[in-house]
Amino acid sequence: MSEANHPMSEANHPVSEANDPMSDPMSAPVSVTPFVLAALDALDPATRARLQDRSDAVSPGVVARVRDILARVRAEGDAALRALTLELDGVALESLEVPRAGIAAAADRVG
Repeated sequence: MSEANHPMSEANHPVSEANDPMSDPMSAPVSVTPFVLAALDALDPATRARLQDRSDAVSPGVVARVRDILARVRAEGDAALRALTLELDGVALESLEVPRAGIAAAADRVG
């Protein structure tokens, strides 16, 4: 494929002020393409650091809830798994074991 025909070439994606991701880096596409990687490299260090900061990606409440779930499962075992599945997913499990036929059927579906 020639560069002119490449889906990410400038010929196929001309940049104007209206669609330039650098005009507002926070609204840039969230896909990893050569164009986006180049756009990230072009950002000033402070903006790039702000975009890459993941310090608040997980809230303390989520971390605390996961710790509680793990502690409950360690203490109560399978009973906790059944109770949590009902509590969180609304499903009452008959068994925690997936039958061999179910595993084989799932494997067949994914190839």
